Amino acid sequence: RLIKGQDPQNEAVKSGKHAPLASQRPHVLPCAGEDIVGNVMVQAALQPGLSKVIHHLLDYLEGQGNEVYITSVDHWPQLQNRTFAEISFMCDGAVVLGVLTRREQKLDGQSVDSSHEECPMVLNPPDDFIVKPGDQLCFVAQDKTPQAFKVREAPACLRTALSVPGSDRALSERKPNQQLLICNWRDDMEDVLHALDKRAGPGAVLTIVSHLSVEERQAMLDEGGGLKKLRNLRIKHLTYNTVKKRHLEQLLCSVQSPAYDAVLVFSDDIEGSNDFDARAVVCSMLVQSMRAQRGHSGRTDDSIITEIKDRQSLQLLRVAGISHFVISDELTSMMMIHLARNPSLRHFWIDNVFSSGTSEFAIVP
Repeated sequence: RLIKGQDPQNEAVKSGKHAPLASQRPHVLPCAGEDIVGNVMVQAALQPGLSKVIHHLLDYLEGQGNEVYITSVDHWPQLQNRTFAEISFMCDGAVVLGVLTRREQKLDGQSVDSSHEECPMVLNPPDDFIVKPGDQLCFVAQDKTPQAFKVREAPACLRTALSVPGSDRALSERKPNQQLLICNWRDDMEDVLHALDKRAGPGAVLTIVSHLSVEERQAMLDEGGGLKKLRNLRIKHLTYNTVKKRHLEQLLCSVQSPAYDAVLVFSDDIEGSNDFDARAVVCSMLVQSMRAQRGHSGRTDDSIITEIKDRQSLQLLRVAGISHFVISDELTSMMMIHLARNPSLRHFWIDNVFSSGTSEFAIVP
């Protein structure tokens, strides 16, 4: 049974972890739609282009046949008892991402019993990680053919560690003193802020612009569970109308205005109006235009990620020339379809990609 919810804090109840529901709902799989969208927006803002990658892997119609699979290694006996590095080279037609295992393994020299972990998925394990019978491989392959890729012999001289000079540093270090901008408010803003705090570098300054007063925002944060102490973010609140040019000019075009490294434009339906997608598009157009006027045309488009809720608003984005976006209702629906087909995919998508866990996508030059 698959349940779509709004608040990730209710997942424990929906999944039956709280007695007496444990015996009544053993097969309930929660899917917090708003939390998924918020995390994708945050990651796509800091990793331009990531929204397209995620949409490509989830969209059955436009994904060109590629999707994520989790399948037992028992289908390929020649892959059993091989290292992860060997398997990565042996799968012709598939990209291996990780291993789903419920046995004890040693990661970074420490023994880990995955059988008791909430997420037994090990993404990008060490090269010497041994894949045993009964383990499951997580990989990207062509649609409808999860077991049709060819298995070739492991190279005789296998490089156990592949690296590009400077790549480890690029992935492990966060850019310090970033200037971030959020336009419009959303119900789960406390979750968005925690996700940003985890992924932003030290000394980051986040400016939040909304028509809501600071007091209204604080009340909504408290209602959502409160905002815990942030480690990297310093938040600055401004009360502006995000579709009025003169308000955004004060924000973006003054001498003191910073050059924002990333801009997140949410589709704000707090007031229940029906034009929230149009307002998000107008806001994105104004921000993009003003940043171009200030000489940021080289990174204007890449640094802005826009949320719309309805696919019918997609034409507005195309007319506006905005190519980085998230269609929130569609994203949640596609995710639920994938989970309905294979519930084990939650360990990849929900517990890793769409969470603040230890694994994430990275797009590097």
